This record gives sequence, C-alpha cells and structure tokens, in this order.
Amino acid sequence: MERMQLITILTVGELVIAIIKTYPLSEHFLLSILTFVMVGFLFAAYIYQTAIRMNHHQEVAVAPLVYLHIAILIAINIITAGVEMYYEGQLLNIGVSMILIGITVFYLCLYGTTRYNKDEVQLTKGIIKAYILVYLICTTLAIIFNRNTEIFYLALAIQAILMVYISVDYRREED
Repeated sequence: MERMQLITILTVGELVIAIIKTYPLSEHFLLSILTFVMVGFLFAAYIYQTAIRMNHHQEVAVAPLVYLHIAILIAINIITAGVEMYYEGQLLNIGVSMILIGITVFYLCLYGTTRYNKDEVQLTKGIIKAYILVYLICTTLAIIFNRNTEIFYLALAIQAILMVYISVDYRREED
C-alpha cells in the first residue's frame, strides 16, 4: 500500500508541475490559486481515505486495491493532460472532457477503496448521497461554464473542498 501511495504522490507532483507550467502564478494568479486548491483537495481526499480511514491491518485480498490505485494513477494523468489541453484554445473541449473524466474516475476509484475502511468509518447511504449531490452539482456547473476558465476551475475547486469536508465532517460525527 505504501508503494502505491508513493507513486500517487509522485503522480500528483507531475500534475502540480503541469499547473505551474500552464498557469504561472505571475501571469494567471486566480487560475493558479484555483487549480492548486482543486489539486490540493483532491490529494487531501486521497490521503484522508487511504491513510486515515483505511484499516491497514486487515487480512483481505489486496488485488482490487492495487487495481483501484492503478486507475487512480491513470485518472490523475488524464487530469494532467486535460489541464494542459484546456489551456490550448483549439483543444478546449478535449481538455474539459479529460479533466472531468479524470476527476470522475478518481472519485469512483477513491470511493471504491472504502470497502477497506475501518469499521467505524464505513460509508452510509446519507454520506454517499452527499458525495453524489456535490459531484453532480459542481460537475454540472463546470460543464455549463466550461468556456470561462475561472468559473470552470472554481466549480471543481469547490467540489474538491466539499468532498473533503463531507469526509472530515462524517469522521467527526463518528468520534
């Protein structure tokens, strides 16, 4: 598990480098902040799920977890390519699609790992509904405003923040 987390950290690092190259802070201040917030909270959701909520001492088949991690890595790479393509005017639709597909695969796989959670932090129907509602609202806003880069990334940054908030708030309720 630790190796998969390390590879994921490196892959997120590549995404950060792509953001720095695509949206330099000196030229695109707001976009830099919004994309960093989005990526930071995607990473926080990943760490919170895989490092805090998972039971690392259970004896279960780990192959599904490895496959989910491989898909998470692919999703992060799709997001990276999408960020770079979204900046190119003629590749806008492809970039938008790649970012949204990457985020969708990321969340599906991340929440696929919840079967390995500690007993006290198993997902409930209410939490799943909250995740789905936030995902649908923010993704719909991103699709509607995909021609406005700031609003597009703002919707995805808010989505990432709320996904982490739901996870942390849920954990707090369980304590």
